Amino acid sequence: MLEVKDLTVRYGAITALAGVDLTVAEGEFVVLLGRNGAGKSSLLKAIVGQVPCQGRIFFEGRELSSLPPWRRVKMGLCLVPEGRHVFGSLTVKENLELGGFVSPKELARRLEEVYTLFPVLKERQDLPAGTLSGGEQQMLAIARALMARPRLLLLDEPSMGLAPKVVQEIYATLAALKGKLTVLLVEQNAKKALQLADRGYLLENGRLVATWQGEEIQETFIQQVYLGK
Repeated sequence: MLEVKDLTVRYGAITALAGVDLTVAEGEFVVLLGRNGAGKSSLLKAIVGQVPCQGRIFFEGRELSSLPPWRRVKMGLCLVPEGRHVFGSLTVKENLELGGFVSPKELARRLEEVYTLFPVLKERQDLPAGTLSGGEQQMLAIARALMARPRLLLLDEPSMGLAPKVVQEIYATLAALKGKLTVLLVEQNAKKALQLADRGYLLENGRLVATWQGEEIQETFIQQVYLGK
């Protein structure tokens, strides 16, 4: 579904990504791990067209280089950014309606679907998004992306700064989505992320240095990255 070839991202003299190759097959749940500053967010932003890059990105066989971000969203590439970035002065429902711009005729049905996943958003649908707790805003950011009918959902650090109970709720939702859509997840909470992963990549200093798959993924990652074995 997604194929990234020789991807390089630079910010002036700083190289954030250097020759990265990555694939995500349809239906997979793939986790991208790495320390702060490794280039994980830059990779997601390059995929959705938010930062300039060199290299080639293919989605369902089509090269994306010439396409603006909104066209990529309409194709089914949706990013839940680090830090949530909800529109605080708009209501919860208005935030969700913005996410559903790609399919206005299905807006009512999509709203009910995300309200089923996140009942608290239905309870708060008429409140300004800025009044929600951090965990509720993260739920809103995920729900807003789901409103766009993603074929590939990209998530950037969805558990960052959240209380353990809220993290449990977020990951329960991701578990419910597994198998229903394709996911590429960037996460610092490695143990949580790897519990859902079909495959994993490790990014260090802008380069992919290891991959794991299947049953080996959790034990191998913990040994090699956290224990240095």
